[in-house]
Amino acid sequence: MDPSFPGYLIFLFQVALNVALYSCPLGWDNFNGHCYKFDFGKALTYEDANSACWIQGGSLVSVNTRGEYDFIANWLLRHDQWNANTWYTSGEYSMGQIRWYGDGSYLNDTSAYYHGSFPDEQNQQSYITYVFTETTKKYEWSMVPGDDKRQFICEIPLRDINRIVQMNRKFDYGIPATTFDKLQMGPKVDIFPNNEVVIGDSPMVYLECLAQGNPQPRHIWYEQTDSGWEELDIASDNRYTFSGGRFSIENPVEVKDAGIYRCKMENSFGSVTSVPISLSFGQLGQFSPNTPGPVEAALYQGTFIQCNPPSAKPALTYQWYKDTIFNFIRPELQNYQFISSNGNLYFSEVQEHDSGFYHCVVTLTVGPGYRISTIQPPSRTSKGIELKIKGNPSSEYGPIIHNDFIAVFPKPALVGQDIRLECFAYGRMPLIYAWTRGDGSLPERYKLLDSNRILVIPDAKMQDEGNYTCHVQSRIGSGTTAKDIYLVIQAIPVFILPLHDMHADEGSELIWRCEVRAKPWATYTWYKNSVHVTNIPHEIEIRENVLWIRRLNKSRDSGMYQCIATNALGSATSGAQLRVLSFKPSFDKNPPPPEVLAGNGGNVTIDCAPEAAPVPDISWYKNGGDLGLVPSQDGRVRMNIEGSLVITKVSPADEGFYKCVAKNVNGESEITLKLTVVSDLTFFRSPIDAVVDVNQTHFFYCEASYNYEVFDLVYVWKFNGRIINTDRDPFYKRNVDTPGSRGLYIINAQFKHAGVYECIAQTRLAEITASAQLSVRGPPGEPAGVYAEKGQRNATAIRLYWSWSPAADNGAPIAYYIVEARTNYDPKWKVLKAGIPSEMTKLQNPEHPNRRSYVVNNLSPHTSYSFRIRAVNVPHGAGDPSIPTGFYLMPSDKPTVAPTNVGGGGGSEGTLTITWDPLSRADEAGHGFGYEAFWKLTNDTTWSNSKVGNITKYTVTLTRDLYFLLYDVKVRAYNDIGYGPESSVNQIYSAEGVPLIQVQNLRGYPINGTAVMVTWDPLPDSRDVVKGKVAGYEIDYYDMNNPRGVADSLYLFEPNDHAIVIGLQPYQDYWFNIEVFNSAATGTPSEKYKISTNENPPSKYPEFVYVYSHGHGSVKVQWRGVSTGFREASLEGYKLKWWKAGDEIQTAMERSVGIVDEAVIDGIEKDNVYKLRVMAYNRGGDGKNSPTVFFTLGGQVAFDAETAQILTAESGSENMQTTKKYLTTAFVILHGLVAIL
Repeated sequence: MDPSFPGYLIFLFQVALNVALYSCPLGWDNFNGHCYKFDFGKALTYEDANSACWIQGGSLVSVNTRGEYDFIANWLLRHDQWNANTWYTSGEYSMGQIRWYGDGSYLNDTSAYYHGSFPDEQNQQSYITYVFTETTKKYEWSMVPGDDKRQFICEIPLRDINRIVQMNRKFDYGIPATTFDKLQMGPKVDIFPNNEVVIGDSPMVYLECLAQGNPQPRHIWYEQTDSGWEELDIASDNRYTFSGGRFSIENPVEVKDAGIYRCKMENSFGSVTSVPISLSFGQLGQFSPNTPGPVEAALYQGTFIQCNPPSAKPALTYQWYKDTIFNFIRPELQNYQFISSNGNLYFSEVQEHDSGFYHCVVTLTVGPGYRISTIQPPSRTSKGIELKIKGNPSSEYGPIIHNDFIAVFPKPALVGQDIRLECFAYGRMPLIYAWTRGDGSLPERYKLLDSNRILVIPDAKMQDEGNYTCHVQSRIGSGTTAKDIYLVIQAIPVFILPLHDMHADEGSELIWRCEVRAKPWATYTWYKNSVHVTNIPHEIEIRENVLWIRRLNKSRDSGMYQCIATNALGSATSGAQLRVLSFKPSFDKNPPPPEVLAGNGGNVTIDCAPEAAPVPDISWYKNGGDLGLVPSQDGRVRMNIEGSLVITKVSPADEGFYKCVAKNVNGESEITLKLTVVSDLTFFRSPIDAVVDVNQTHFFYCEASYNYEVFDLVYVWKFNGRIINTDRDPFYKRNVDTPGSRGLYIINAQFKHAGVYECIAQTRLAEITASAQLSVRGPPGEPAGVYAEKGQRNATAIRLYWSWSPAADNGAPIAYYIVEARTNYDPKWKVLKAGIPSEMTKLQNPEHPNRRSYVVNNLSPHTSYSFRIRAVNVPHGAGDPSIPTGFYLMPSDKPTVAPTNVGGGGGSEGTLTITWDPLSRADEAGHGFGYEAFWKLTNDTTWSNSKVGNITKYTVTLTRDLYFLLYDVKVRAYNDIGYGPESSVNQIYSAEGVPLIQVQNLRGYPINGTAVMVTWDPLPDSRDVVKGKVAGYEIDYYDMNNPRGVADSLYLFEPNDHAIVIGLQPYQDYWFNIEVFNSAATGTPSEKYKISTNENPPSKYPEFVYVYSHGHGSVKVQWRGVSTGFREASLEGYKLKWWKAGDEIQTAMERSVGIVDEAVIDGIEKDNVYKLRVMAYNRGGDGKNSPTVFFTLGGQVAFDAETAQILTAESGSENMQTTKKYLTTAFVILHGLVAIL
């Protein structure tokens, strides 16, 4: 709940007074039959501002006339002191017009109000605001998105002022004067339980709810069974423990404990119940034991490998490695690879060294709204999935955005989450990715990750919905492509208008409204004391989010109410207490003075303000005689709407004893006072002591009676003895224009405004003064004197002391405390312990009743802590922190944490390298900190060890013959106190030796004009031959005609016996050599070998390609052939590629034919549209592709790409009308696809 206003209730209360209302309430300004409130309090979003106005019975302002526009602009110019604020109205601009949500009207002609240019298109809501313009020095309209926080203007018609009568009642209304801590009230929920997921063998799981109230609420837990909700207690199961609102289960097991739970919090005033939450057990199955089939991909073409994860709940994260666990896929280093959140591994293009076995690693995780019971969730690893590379290298192709993308995660995309939009394309590397939004502006908070393939929208808002486009461009050639998606953002219900406690008169009408932000739309359910509220004809009516009680009944309707909003994504609840009041009028809290003085010839107002329920009838008597007054604006002696007696032009004849009688169905009360007419200046209404909630507004009355025909009068206000300048201080505003309501507003009151306010009325001959005390009620003040006493701490615990003065309660007793700390290693303040009950901190020491103490546990030894404490009261929340303590150094102890991620390997020949992650400084626990490393050959039984100091990498020197052997290693920490626990044992290899062997039998031959195949005799992947494992081969080559040129190198990072070298010049001679390498070094180069490339491939493509129907399941293709040119190899034939029009070109079927000009292709399916391209080839490779043509079993078709309409089609044996029927749908899909891929 936002602290800037007391709640989010709309309470429409109809007062049983058949009178007209004549003035706006205090704090509201009147213009043309409407009341306006300019809220200088905390800035709010549009939705919260709308809620704040609804609470007060009004709405955000709607501007319907030029006069109203000017009134608001001029008011702001006079009162918005620094002209720095922007003010929300209810207007939203859309489709060329403004809709006023306050009254439902529209404004089509904006020229008289707004001189700027509205945007033509809107991808997010734009709300009309008033803002000061430097160029014109006026307040004018502007537009902002609704999630900006601004000031706001509320409006209510004068005729509807009865809505805000009695809105400011509190729990003390109708109760004899008492302190807040003695006021009784129903449960106020501090903590609702969360969904919980148990992972593995957890020793304990707990669910927690917490409520405050008076009497202290009882917390009851229920489990849903086949017969309904069953109450749980210790007798239900001896594994259960209940402590306050915490429900703990020891050694939870799924068959017994998985289920749906809820918590009820109740006291004598009623109960509230949490929405049902789930206690579930995470499950992670096993990958299939069957070896997955291989994935085949053409060289330099794109492909992907599916993870096919095991069954799991609730969710998984994914990682991949190739061949060994030490070779994880890292797309940030190899950006042609991409691991999607869908679990699949994608390649923009595959290379020879990508062949191998890929393993998918899945780890159990949870989604938003769940809490996990372990910090080490389980994982599974799949069997290896082989990726086979085949075929000749392709020519330039792509980029082509894969069909799986654009992908959105999580699913569904929800408000408040970090939303990821993924984009991935096949194509020759490098590929450049970029993102745009429909209106060209991405959300302000966006981030780009993984070579711009991932667009992240942190903490997503509803305004982030819209059309997003991924653009991909190849740096090789001019290929570009783009794909868009409309991002739909949904929302679990979140209350923007929660319920607010209501204190209403018996017999009156109550309309309660709650409202959530939710998508899809939420349905609403109402509960009273945890029981579903249903319609009672003519008495109680429920209209979605509105509860309407026509005539309140104290015994039937008093209690705790909840509004629960639910959609497909979840539920939310808001609760409040309804007090139905009925008591006779009482003047105990507002007693009148025994005598009121009025200046001769002046005015006087005599208040009569009893507390009563229902609203009483007011009668005035003078010297025992009934004055017969009814609320009116007319007459020298009259009664106003508040029941006060107003006398103008006072004369001595008005002196006497006046009696106010207040009467309702419960009885009557009266007050009597004496009116004395004096010739001097005198107060008839002066400020009285008051209490105001922080961030709320208070009004001090101050009005003098004097002969205004003779004197001029001015009012001066002081605060704690200093004059208040209302022109310079925006927290203060004087009301000097409304007779009977003159005084001072304290706007958005803060604690600094508590003190003595003095009103001074001055004429040129006289001066009188009256004063009152203002107390500000809100979150508690700062705890004082926080310290830790020497000798009261051990290595992991410390006792804190502080003092608490009841004066710092700020109007409400302390419910609990929060302890925060920072360390010498981390300057950020963190909560160490929350929810420490106030009673638990009190010391049984009558000499120091204000002293408090608490022991903080689970601290880190040998760490310096600085502490601070916050106090929390109900309903205002946590106050400011105390002044931090100095730093307290905790005693040393031996380390309690083992090093993690112990591993290593590699390094120089004859060494063993051991590595580990360092412990945090806080885990070092004492002086003399360091690590001890252990190692042994795996088959040995004796460990070697060494204290290596405070490092995270240790190299053991071995004899040179101990290269590439398997060792067991482990590490533990130590300090001057002792040793910490050992890490788990891991296995690593000692460093490899330098391979001295030479690769033999290097050979090669041309593949085409720009690529050659290089072969050699593979070396055994053994310790004896290569002194380790073959990491790969380095192939060096250079142009024979330029022996002084720089050699190029190709690295194969895997054992192999061949490689394809691309990017060479056609019809050229090259020298090649090769050497093997392992992790230690590169071996001896082989002998040189000469390889020549072929001539160029055909530079021309076949023309006049046409397709004819041929027969059942086949078509005939004809084309005009090509001739070869200079330095092009002789023509060898033609290739035909065809594929279904909706598929990617990687799925194309291919047929090679000789030097002919026609061919038949078979396997053509009826009712499908195909693409076809023809190319010539020779030993230099494939030539250029012919332009794409489209055909069906009936022959070739043509279409207009702009309209997706078939222009012509030749029919063979197939019926042309049938062909058109299917093609129309097909070409709608094809519209916008790039014709030439």
